[in-house]
Amino acid sequence: MKQKFKKIASLLDEKYGVDKRKTLMEGVEIIFRDNPKSTENWMRQFINKLNNESDCDLKTIFGDYCPCKIQRDTIEKAKKILASSSSIRDFVITMNEKRVIGKKIRYDEDNHIIYITKLYACDCGGGYDKGNSVIAQRCHCDLVYATEEYITMDYCYCAGKFYEPLFKELFGSNVMIKPVKTVLTGHQECIFAIQLLM
Repeated sequence: MKQKFKKIASLLDEKYGVDKRKTLMEGVEIIFRDNPKSTENWMRQFINKLNNESDCDLKTIFGDYCPCKIQRDTIEKAKKILASSSSIRDFVITMNEKRVIGKKIRYDEDNHIIYITKLYACDCGGGYDKGNSVIAQRCHCDLVYATEEYITMDYCYCAGKFYEPLFKELFGSNVMIKPVKTVLTGHQECIFAIQLLM
């Protein structure tokens, strides 16, 4: 988990300086203990401190730190499906039928947007086993899944980085990925939009 925060600390050092970063990240060592509730409390305080900085962009701070990596075989499966598809629409239909990624994937042809409904954390062995909330069962982030309060959607931009290697390899750098709905903001599931900039 320490690796997750080295990048954040480095971004804060660049933006605010070392002293300000130390103040913003005071008490960070608590998250290295195995206590999800303490970790979640610290993260909430950290997010609130960042929100109080007028020039802070949470999307930038959290957008690059997701430790999860999409599997190479998933990318290869998707590449084969795209190569044998006659259109992006057909590609998305086949990806959905074969359950290559996510719980559900659909395409908005008019706006060139692919929507992915993420698998629930509990579907893949994750989640917070001591919690019964939607967040505890469905959120993949081990830093906040113990929360019982909502968190800004900006925090979830890191999950877009999970999808980036797949879609950039398929469609080049002309993609923009962002959360549309998240369980951390009160929805029943997490949906991400992959905008194909054509």
